Amino acid sequence: MRYSVFYEERAAKELAKIDRAYQLLIKKKIGQLAEDFESMSGNLKSLKGEYDYFRLRVGSYRVIFHKDTRKIMITIVRIGQRREVYKDL
Repeated sequence: MRYSVFYEERAAKELAKIDRAYQLLIKKKIGQLAEDFESMSGNLKSLKGEYDYFRLRVGSYRVIFHKDTRKIMITIVRIGQRREVYKDL
């Protein structure tokens, strides 16, 4: 099942600030995630808390997202370095 991907404004700005090489890698991993969610299970983790968020590990960067199975959509919430991305979720 192919998911559509939506970037929240904050996530899009965070992605734009990352080095070009990592931007391409992150976009590639997000594309793989949208294409075949289950194949990325080794790099995924469900986050604890009030929201139903997951994290995708891409090197030292983390992509925080929400998966909506009813709308078949992945919403990218945050993108950033591991030590900073979990703040203000």
